[in-house]
Amino acid sequence: MARYAKHSKKHACGELGLLKDDKEFIDAINEAFISATGGQMRNLFVRLLNMNTMNQPSEVWNSTWNGTIVYNRRRALNLPCHYLI
Repeated sequence: MARYAKHSKKHACGELGLLKDDKEFIDAINEAFISATGGQMRNLFVRLLNMNTMNQPSEVWNSTWNGTIVYNRRRALNLPCHYLI
């Protein structure tokens, strides 16, 4: 724990593997992608954030929204240059 002294206790415990991972949240977002609109996807993410049980929300965001879901949804809707609303 000493080498993680500059970070929060939650961050240190996460780095040491003492907290459960956020795979369930990532799986839920990926599952919802199949049938949800862009707005519904954003609402889902906000609801998951409001539950305040994610250990690393930024990691969940980066692993699901970092181009993958948005790109695939645009491709499925045949809207490569448009924003999802």
